Amino acid sequence: MRLVVLAFTMFSFLSCSAVEAQTMGFPLTLTDAHRQNVTLSRAPERIVSIMPSCTELLYAVGAEAAIVGVTDYCDYPAEAASKPKVGDLNTLSLERIVSMKPDLIVGTKDNPSEIVEGLRALGIPVYIDDPQTVDQVIRSICLFGKLTGRSARADSTAAEMERRLRAIAATVSVIPPNRYPSVFVGSPLNTEHWTPGPGTFTTDIIVRAGGRNVADDFKVRTWGVYTLEQIIAKNPDVLLTSEEKNITAETLKKRILEKGRAVSGWKNVKAIRNGRVVTMPGEWLLRPGPRVIHAIETLTAVLRDIKDR
Repeated sequence: MRLVVLAFTMFSFLSCSAVEAQTMGFPLTLTDAHRQNVTLSRAPERIVSIMPSCTELLYAVGAEAAIVGVTDYCDYPAEAASKPKVGDLNTLSLERIVSMKPDLIVGTKDNPSEIVEGLRALGIPVYIDDPQTVDQVIRSICLFGKLTGRSARADSTAAEMERRLRAIAATVSVIPPNRYPSVFVGSPLNTEHWTPGPGTFTTDIIVRAGGRNVADDFKVRTWGVYTLEQIIAKNPDVLLTSEEKNITAETLKKRILEKGRAVSGWKNVKAIRNGRVVTMPGEWLLRPGPRVIHAIETLTAVLRDIKDR
């Protein structure tokens, strides 16, 4: 009997400690990317995420149990896909979101402003995030930790990412920037060669991995289209492209090289000639979330191999 009482007492203590940890730091006011003050009287218990990157950040800080709604495109971690849906990114259902009775909504500047303003007009706290660099992703992890009352988990996750980034930086630092291998984001399989310019999230990944984005002539923080002639003139060392569903990375790489070597112009590009094609999930390259560290580590390994030759 004493063991039962003792076990119950310990369980109660741990449960109370967990609750106490989640209520520390509240009430809380943070200023979001829209320069709006978002005030929470207590840790939110019902969160709706209206952007996939925000969903990943919530999981990264351990707030998944509080998520009551996500978009149709929130697919990571796998269990996020089974959360109730509020629509896609451009046709979010205001009525469905409201019906979920959220005490916090998280999104980004890419969400339709009319939806965001409509939710704010109803008095629902909406926090808009806007990470555009790897450092800002780490900052967002810490901010989401504060928003959800899970700063300890968030700070630990952020610290681990920073540790891994320092290891990458140490690897990259032995090579001067003017000797970084050149990278083009795209492939011969694309009919139109949209690629990121300077100051974009994807370019930050390339630079941190010890590479140089050849598309350096666009306006900062924009994407643009390169012609085949421009790609040939830039003559990139590496092609970086997103993986496709239902196709293995090896199969995709083989298709890219086969197509490139069969097309006049492409076959003379160094990346095609030397078989240097890097594929990875598009979400790693485009979604400003915690998985960005995988993108940087993967690309660093390939670029380091080139530099060591």
